[in-house]
Amino acid sequence: MTDLIVDVKNFIQKNHTTIILSLIIILHILILLQTVFWPAAEFRILPYLTAKGLVPYKDIIDQHFPGIFFFPINLFTIGLANPLGLRLMQIFIVASTHVAIYLITRKLKNSGRYSFYSNIMYVFAQTLFEGYVLWIDSFISPLVLISYLLLISETKGAGFRLTFLSGIFLSLALLFKQLIVLVFGLVFIVLLLFRANKKRIFMFALGFVLPVIFMLIYFSSRQLMNDFFYWTIIFNSKVYPEYAFRLPTLKEILILFVITAPFIVLTVREYIKEKRRNILFLSAYALPLLIFIYGRYDFVHLQPFIPFACIFISIGPFLKRPRFHYAFAYLLIFILMCTLQLSKLGEYTTFIENTHELSIREINRLNNEGFTIYLDSHHELYQLTGTFPYNYKYVPKLPWYLDKEKNIFSESFFIKRPDLLMILNNTDKSSEIYEFAETHYTKVKSVDDFYMFFSEEKESGVENASSAVQ
Repeated sequence: MTDLIVDVKNFIQKNHTTIILSLIIILHILILLQTVFWPAAEFRILPYLTAKGLVPYKDIIDQHFPGIFFFPINLFTIGLANPLGLRLMQIFIVASTHVAIYLITRKLKNSGRYSFYSNIMYVFAQTLFEGYVLWIDSFISPLVLISYLLLISETKGAGFRLTFLSGIFLSLALLFKQLIVLVFGLVFIVLLLFRANKKRIFMFALGFVLPVIFMLIYFSSRQLMNDFFYWTIIFNSKVYPEYAFRLPTLKEILILFVITAPFIVLTVREYIKEKRRNILFLSAYALPLLIFIYGRYDFVHLQPFIPFACIFISIGPFLKRPRFHYAFAYLLIFILMCTLQLSKLGEYTTFIENTHELSIREINRLNNEGFTIYLDSHHELYQLTGTFPYNYKYVPKLPWYLDKEKNIFSESFFIKRPDLLMILNNTDKSSEIYEFAETHYTKVKSVDDFYMFFSEEKESGVENASSAVQ
């Protein structure tokens, strides 16, 4: 028994770093499992439609870079476009981000204590700043952190392999969000300011450019470059801001100030006085990420910046000499600001599989090959029932796509009508879509929060369908 205790003690002493980090990650995951989980519907519907043959940016209207939506290998094809898969993705992203934060902070300070400090801050910050939402920004966090870690880990005589990989990971982040190009630009400038080896600069740029070239070749081979450029660049810069712009509240501004002030002060100080390369590289990665929140002020867009903020806050007071009481005081202030977001927490997670069982069952009962459907909302039902949007054109029901939806409605509905309309039962009965449904379709009944309308062309099957729903 004594030998066992000694062995356990020795194991803990040798692996205490791994054990503590693992406990922090487990704590974070347990907290997330007790909060609302809101994975964006796009993670289910867009990969599904792509895998089923609809063409991105032509048949599927979307303004985002392809990420894990529009390539042949996507969330649907690898079996993760479901509640369990998306929850596992959230857990993997959080765990990998924790490991990256630990490695970066340890690299900067050569001490595990500060690494644990930044990781504990991340538990609070990620959870309370809309970490319950799984969105594109969530995937960017580990990619940019790994890119930064590889860049500062390059050693002489290594042939700049890590710098090349750093560019690769940053480019992978670009495949999710266009604004990552600003990170590349600022890091490139810092490399020039420090007069880095020309080969190192070239390898970083080459790593960044290669995935972009492959992406452009892929869309060019499918003759989609014009559509891709319009929706991801022109539409995003001209149309989207008019509909989606949202100013922050006073509380949101205060919270943003608390998490950004340390790194802004440290960046200015470093540039004026110290000019420490790794710290300025950290600033070059972090600063452009703040722009994500401009235009539509939601904290989920701040998720890629949060890990960098935690690192900055943890290392800032320790750059010259230990001032742990200052850091601890700031940690308390930081946690206090985080608690202002507590209203976002909850103890439930709902998925459309649970809330729309009847809708799914009735659509499946009536489904035939090539069956087309118009969904007023809850577009995940396309995936869950194996059906397709009307005229095989998908437009998200969002304000900034409204004109496009109206065009498709006017062009398509009178040429080839959907077999089934599912209109939300709170829809204005004087609206164009509701009047069209009542004129050309037969209402079967209300199912969940939908009215089901069948095309008059299928009127012979309506009675059977109606009795099946009773």
